[in-house]
Amino acid sequence: MRLEVKYVSLIAVATVVLAGTAACGSSSKKPALTADQVNAQLLTAKDEPEWSFNAESDQTGTPYTTTSLKSGGSACQQFLDADSTMFGKYGTTDRVTRTFLQPSGSNMLLDEVAVMPSKAKAAAMVADLTSGLKDCKSFVVTDNDSATMVTANTGAPAGHVVYTSSSADSTYSTMIITDAVQVGADVVMITYTGSTTDDPAKAQQVVTHAAEVQAAHLKAAQG
Repeated sequence: MRLEVKYVSLIAVATVVLAGTAACGSSSKKPALTADQVNAQLLTAKDEPEWSFNAESDQTGTPYTTTSLKSGGSACQQFLDADSTMFGKYGTTDRVTRTFLQPSGSNMLLDEVAVMPSKAKAAAMVADLTSGLKDCKSFVVTDNDSATMVTANTGAPAGHVVYTSSSADSTYSTMIITDAVQVGADVVMITYTGSTTDDPAKAQQVVTHAAEVQAAHLKAAQG
């Protein structure tokens, strides 16, 4: 499930550039992690024992376009551009995704890492996400008539951007909570998709814990 279409069909379910050690008055840079290297660092059942996944379903791709809007204005478009890590705006190198399902229910946890061309591009994406959330309150995407409400969550750890999206149609009400955090030139985005009857505080704990673990995996791989 590509993240940029999560607002089109909400009920459809179921890197880093680091300075090297200076020597003889010069410095070198470690190469960015490749998509394969990032994929090897994705969360597993050891990290999330209450969820299941199939590694064969992992996805790697580049989002060339963003979701277009029927309504919502420029702030919501900016938010969606960042939320979809759009190639055309940020030059996203790859986006690596693993989907976790809850064996006892229909909820979904999406573990995604956007591999950006530079730390500056990653920072710009997170900044746009943060800025867009300040003024974007609701929007309607082109391929869906249901309005999506979006709010920035409080209580997020330093460096994390956490936000909740909710929407409803005639049969189901959906709550989506995302935690985004920059790790050098990578951006971790953990997304929980469930019902609006779910406990939002618990769901936020789930995504933030997963984001922190995923960020730690990437930092270790970056060295």
